[in-house]
Amino acid sequence: MASTVFGGLAGFFTGSISSVFAEPALKRTSPLAVTSKGMGMIAGQTALFAAIGGVFAGGTVLSGTVRGKDDMWNQAVGACAAGTVVGARFGSARTAVIACPLFAFTSIMVSPSFPQPLWDSKVRIQ
Repeated sequence: MASTVFGGLAGFFTGSISSVFAEPALKRTSPLAVTSKGMGMIAGQTALFAAIGGVFAGGTVLSGTVRGKDDMWNQAVGACAAGTVVGARFGSARTAVIACPLFAFTSIMVSPSFPQPLWDSKVRIQ
């Protein structure tokens, strides 16, 4: 649930920024005026990011339940599933195939259960 909410907030933020820069020549009556096209961009980004967050969380939990373990690979499975959402959004299997391993790699790298690097002061080589 938190991933979906956070994803939605991130999508709202990025959609807001995108809508401002999408039509720089647009004559606005006030600084906060947003066109229907801008609102569509905000809604689309919000929905996409919320879906990515929800699918990531669901995939992670499902993988942990099926595997019976709680480790970084569950997050990689959830991230790969989230990558397929991007491919589905753009209607491209190629995008899904590219996004899946990229999302999975990124989730493994930022996972708290990822092994610490050798240069970390907590790790002692004996």
